[in-house]
This record gives sequence, C-alpha cells and structure tokens, in this order.
Amino acid sequence: MEFASNSITEPRIRRRIVGMARAWETGPGDAVSVVFPGKPEKKAVYRLLSNPRSHVNDLLESHRTATGQRCRDEDTALAIQDTTMLNCSGLAESVGGLSKIGGGGSGSYGIAAHVTLAVSASGRALGVLEINADFRERVNR
Repeated sequence: MEFASNSITEPRIRRRIVGMARAWETGPGDAVSVVFPGKPEKKAVYRLLSNPRSHVNDLLESHRTATGQRCRDEDTALAIQDTTMLNCSGLAESVGGLSKIGGGGSGSYGIAAHVTLAVSASGRALGVLEINADFRERVNR
C-alpha cells in the first residue's frame, strides 16, 4: 500500500510500481538483477525507471507521505543526507545521461544520487524523504 496511492494516472505504470515494491520488500538492498532475475522482468523495471512519464518523485510520492506520517509519530526524527556515486560503467554504451563520476570528471561513468533518509532517534529507518539524481553534463570521451 505504501506505493499504491500516487498521482500517476496510467494503471499499467501504477501496477508495475506496486509490483516492484512488493518484489523489493524481500531484499530491499538487493540489485535489480537479484530481485528481478528474469530478462522480461528486468527489462520491465528498467523501462519503468527510464519512462519520462514516471519520474522518481512521482514513484516516491505516496512513500514520502507515509514517511512524513511516521516522522510525526516520533518524538525525534532525523533527516540524514548522503551523496552516493552509482557506478554504471558497464552500461555506459547503452544508457544515456551518464557522466564521468571519478575525480576531476574522469574515470567511471555513473550518476551522483543525493538521498535524504528519515531515521528515528533509535536508528530505525522511517523512509526516504528525497532522492535527487544529478545528471551532470556529459563529458566527451
């Protein structure tokens, strides 16, 4: 139910979002290839994530609402921000929008993802408040 109530109106996209959330429930830290080992499922996930009609903020809309409620239920909630470099070097030829993420604009290709996670004072994760993928200007090879 966490991802079912968002403003995306296309039923097929909504069903896919819910299906992805259910699948990732068993291994939230697992890679796409682990959670979706079959080629058709993997392709469907990548298509959804690259669909211009389903921006990451739309996908997380109802999750952020639920996260906000969990934060209000706590005496103290912390918003922890981190920047993670997602290395996509093996995909550089087939995926557009990647930039060089190594020092000084050289090295591996990938995406800088800025994530803000809500956590209770006891350290229990409450949910994701924000994700911003910084698609830097592509550096010529």
